[in-house]
Amino acid sequence: MSLIDEVLRGDYKQQHLTEPDVTSTCDWIAKEAVLGVRGEGEFYSEWQNAKKAASNGFYLSLVYYCCCTLLDFYDFDSASIEEKESVLKFCSDLLNFIKRNDSDSPLRGGVKTWARQGDVHRKMGDNETARKIYSEGISTLTRLSSWESGQLIGREQDFGKQYSSIEILYAKKGRTELEMDQYSTAVESLQTALRSLKKRGLQDMENDSFPNGIRQLHERAKSMPSNVGEDNNQSQNAGSGISTVDAKSFIQELSEFGGHSAEVEVNLSSQGGASDVRTHSTLGYLMFRTPESHGHWGVVVKGSRDKVAVLLKAEDQFQCLLYDQERGENIAQGEVSGLKIEFTTADESFSIDSSGYK
Repeated sequence: MSLIDEVLRGDYKQQHLTEPDVTSTCDWIAKEAVLGVRGEGEFYSEWQNAKKAASNGFYLSLVYYCCCTLLDFYDFDSASIEEKESVLKFCSDLLNFIKRNDSDSPLRGGVKTWARQGDVHRKMGDNETARKIYSEGISTLTRLSSWESGQLIGREQDFGKQYSSIEILYAKKGRTELEMDQYSTAVESLQTALRSLKKRGLQDMENDSFPNGIRQLHERAKSMPSNVGEDNNQSQNAGSGISTVDAKSFIQELSEFGGHSAEVEVNLSSQGGASDVRTHSTLGYLMFRTPESHGHWGVVVKGSRDKVAVLLKAEDQFQCLLYDQERGENIAQGEVSGLKIEFTTADESFSIDSSGYK
């Protein structure tokens, strides 16, 4: 029995695929699925003429296309549990073969396997591994491309891509976290994707993976009760109505206005309650912190009027720190119990508080 027969009969056992294993199964996929189902004669010709070697980046890209075709066209709905698991395990090993052998940068022709690898594990019911794979892809591509929110990476713009690979990974990570009931991280992941899209004038992400978009997923994650008070990581700030999750989303929304001068008024409770609240107002430029740069979402306002800097950061709690720039010391610290920011862009003036734009 050939390897592809084992896969389709539901008898495949996960293994370290060899180059001959990969070539023989992709021969079948290229003929039966790519040519027979998709009718892509040009691809089939390229596959037949390609140098079949794991060291050949073009060969690996063709293998990837064969794997994607099998995943897209296999009838999972009518397959038995054993057959379904067999195909998914084989595709997982096929993607690992590509990842193991591809020496090209994913920004310069190398295969980006993370989205498909995560999807395979999600279909197998292993959401934790899927989430880790999506996160690995985000970290790797962000580091290699020095990605900033709103950007396409590598040659995505040249190829007319609408969505960045990093945005897609954030969206898939957020959906998986929502399915895992990890609502706070789902909000952050989906918000990161939406904020990046917005900077290119896009309001949502709609594709085969998200036919209904991701905005509705983001709204569902935000609406879950645990976002109002889940353990210490999502605790309500006393008397404020500003949860840590809301604070992170609020800061992410604001981050597109980095560099603008703003009037900031913050109420902070040094005792963690409403009985000891201090109000501080300042004027200065907004500078933002991200999980990639500082390990948390935050905003810094360096006071130009009173030389007092304000640091707002969303970690286990939504905290505020006041720092005397001239004396070089902290003068107050506490939980945020109220926040208002006013500033003017080239287009219009805004007044923003924790409930949104005014």
